[in-house]
Amino acid sequence: MIMVVLSLVFANILNAQQQTDTLTVFFEIDRAIVDETNAEALDRLINNENIVSISIYGYTDFLGSEEYNRLLSEKRSDNVCNYLISTGINSEQIVINEGKGIHPNSSVENRNDLTDRGIKDHRIVMVVYTIEVQNINIPENETNTDDDADGDGDLFSGEHDLSIITELTEENLVQDNIIVMNKVFFAYNTYEFHYMAYPALVELLETMRKYATLKIEVHGHICCFNDAERTDVMTLEGVPLSIGRAKAVHDFLLANGIDSSRLSYQGFGNTRRRYPLEQNEYERAMNRRVEILIVER
Repeated sequence: MIMVVLSLVFANILNAQQQTDTLTVFFEIDRAIVDETNAEALDRLINNENIVSISIYGYTDFLGSEEYNRLLSEKRSDNVCNYLISTGINSEQIVINEGKGIHPNSSVENRNDLTDRGIKDHRIVMVVYTIEVQNINIPENETNTDDDADGDGDLFSGEHDLSIITELTEENLVQDNIIVMNKVFFAYNTYEFHYMAYPALVELLETMRKYATLKIEVHGHICCFNDAERTDVMTLEGVPLSIGRAKAVHDFLLANGIDSSRLSYQGFGNTRRRYPLEQNEYERAMNRRVEILIVER
């Protein structure tokens, strides 16, 4: 679900940045009509000329049957969709309109407000919208070069698919899960980002912005050394390469507004290779990687 939204971030990454945010509309029990309160929240989108896309997801709380709630969630998302179109939003900008049924966290056990028969926070429509912005801090001196990412051959050719498979979906943002950032590339023997790293970095940044309680630990790995005593490379600054690369991702997020309390990092050298006996450039590329450990959600 979230990948549909996040994939839109990368359309023109080096020219115009995009940012994804969420507007939440609340409903009373058994209600699906967009009233004045809901309209006030939705009206924030009407005059925004920078909107690229909108995705709409309707939910209910646990009250009622599964079928009833599926239909109610669809009515809620449809009514929000129709309201936006009626007030000037281009229907082509709405890429998803879906009733999801009962909210995945909604159950009688999770009911904390005893004055509410259900759970207010689950009787909602989430409007996920992407806008063009110019506020992502990418160093101006990063340019397109033909250098390979780690000095061991042409990473960007060959039969293997190195497309982004970070899978930063809501379902995968689970405590203790490890997510691979396969396109966070670096210049040879440094922890300076290759220009091709920024789409994946921005995807991670937008995920951290969207999920405000998400805490992660960045893991850095390198390839290519079979000597058990040589597990890492020291840079000119005297920093182990895997640590420097993990810290670079950490610092990118920090520079773009993510609080330090949500971030940590570690480097593991070549001690956690996915391919212990590297046979080709693809296997070396998969070993020199950055991973994200979900610490808390």
